Amino acid sequence: MKTLERLQQNALNELSDKLKELNFKHNQKDLLFIVMHNYNKEFTHVTPLNLYHYINGLKIDRKHLNNLMHEIQCYNLMKAN
Repeated sequence: MKTLERLQQNALNELSDKLKELNFKHNQKDLLFIVMHNYNKEFTHVTPLNLYHYINGLKIDRKHLNNLMHEIQCYNLMKAN
């Protein structure tokens, strides 16, 4: 695995851990899907380094973290139907 891919995966794991600390149940695959969906809405040019910084930013920005949790809940409800 390339170094940047490993950094991205570590950042995603840390984001997942942050959600677990908040007692927020989620699926890692869904988390990646929603993060990528949001990232692609905000940025037209996807680079691995930008994605890494974006994921890291989600961990520390409470507003974005709350939005992410809301989107995961909506996605889970949609999947359940």
